[in-house]
Amino acid sequence: MTRKLLYTLDEFAYDIKNVVDTDGEGMDAVLRMGRYLQRLTTENDPDAFWDYGVPAKISSGLPGQRLYDDPDQRFRLLLAEYPPDTPTAVHSHEGWVVIGILKGSERYTSWRRTDDGTDSSKATLEIAQDHHLLPGEFGYLFKEPYNVHRQAAESKGALEIVLMEGRGQRLVHIDEETGDCSQPIDLGR
Repeated sequence: MTRKLLYTLDEFAYDIKNVVDTDGEGMDAVLRMGRYLQRLTTENDPDAFWDYGVPAKISSGLPGQRLYDDPDQRFRLLLAEYPPDTPTAVHSHEGWVVIGILKGSERYTSWRRTDDGTDSSKATLEIAQDHHLLPGEFGYLFKEPYNVHRQAAESKGALEIVLMEGRGQRLVHIDEETGDCSQPIDLGR
């Protein structure tokens, strides 16, 4: 039996489309989308999201769900699970990202690229934010150069909703110590 969402995925998608249509995709728009994501994660049973969407490949290797794809390919909504104490690679996506924690907790670090990006094999990074996210909170990334990040679920792992511009494809992996850049694995999601 499908568990009912109080703030539905269709209502959420309508609100996000409205933000993109009226506010664009700048910093204020991303923060406004974060408040809608926060509503989605706090008004619904975290386990209910498994009843929606279709299975998706998640970078953690754990199960995930693709909950919503905007028909105009402006954004995608995923349910993602991350194992305890296993950080993702430092990476960037094709655009902005908003993350809402449903269960567990996560250390969320983002960097700003300080180089001009002309050398695709090397990046120079500066930490922009480094904090812990708990259920009911949201994290965000703006467009480049502000969307390089790493997520690390803490001791109990994390279940989260991820709203991403476009199809959420990773653009590059960056070695934190050397700045060396490499192509990410295509998850085919």
